[in-house]
Amino acid sequence: MSAAHHKPFLPAYRHLALSTNNIEKISSLSGMESLKILSLGRNLIKKIENLDAVAETLEELWISYNVLQGLVGTHTHTQHYVCRIDKN
Repeated sequence: MSAAHHKPFLPAYRHLALSTNNIEKISSLSGMESLKILSLGRNLIKKIENLDAVAETLEELWISYNVLQGLVGTHTHTQHYVCRIDKN
């Protein structure tokens, strides 16, 4: 079977756990239509951004223990969700 017949695996993820990885920035999450929980704790993220692609499905954002300087980028969400943001 050729690669063209394989479905991409990222859209099926419901929980993406990337804690403790020295991540400095949230890049585009486009193509992750099923994402409900995004775990980014214990990284080096300064601002919440680039969440537009998952705004309709994201239910929980875990982003504690980063170096956040504000909450810019959370206004695009149309539903209520849990945002764990302590120790920033």
